[in-house]
Amino acid sequence: TDLVLKPQAKPYTSTGFTLEKGATLTILPGTKVTMALPKGVKDFQIGYAHSNININGTLIIGGKGSGKSAPVVFNGSAPRLFFNDAKLEINNWDVVAAKYQFLGDNNGNISNVNFYIEQSSIPSVAPSVFTVTVPKTGKLTFTDCLIDDQGIDIISSDFPNDLDRFAMIKCAFTSKLKNNKLSQRFMPITMFAYGTKCDCHVDITFKAFDWPLKKSLST
Repeated sequence: TDLVLKPQAKPYTSTGFTLEKGATLTILPGTKVTMALPKGVKDFQIGYAHSNININGTLIIGGKGSGKSAPVVFNGSAPRLFFNDAKLEINNWDVVAAKYQFLGDNNGNISNVNFYIEQSSIPSVAPSVFTVTVPKTGKLTFTDCLIDDQGIDIISSDFPNDLDRFAMIKCAFTSKLKNNKLSQRFMPITMFAYGTKCDCHVDITFKAFDWPLKKSLST
């Protein structure tokens, strides 16, 4: 049913939840939620097991408008986060997850969100991919968001006719160096058609950087 979460001294805790279609979850600025593994997870399952958050209804996070306020924070054991035909009004959210998938006709505005990723430490588990389905009706817009160290998968059955139904504006996509190796992160060509003023950032570490540089280059 409809629910409003307000800031409190002790963070809310959750082992995963489903926001049903027709219901509204409102999370006010400054609210913190600590995620935990589902009950019954054994030690040998840690690294494979995740809780799930399924958003099928209306999710309202943070303050209204484009102004910044205290962020809503989701941390702890990274869940898998699924948005399914949801209505979204999200502003100023810091969230750590193991997977992000926007499936079906999600509609609304998502701004000032840091989509942090917790990659699995198990070699056999594939790197996470940020998946977004372009809605067939309505519009979904990401503005001033960070997509942290993930591949990108934009799913469209009507490109380029659906360019007015999905947009990423001033978003940033990062790749990080791990164990002296740069994991490949894939971004489809269509991403650049939907995107406006977006940045791609690669974190590179030099073992030695001791040669002289001309002033213009060092600047």
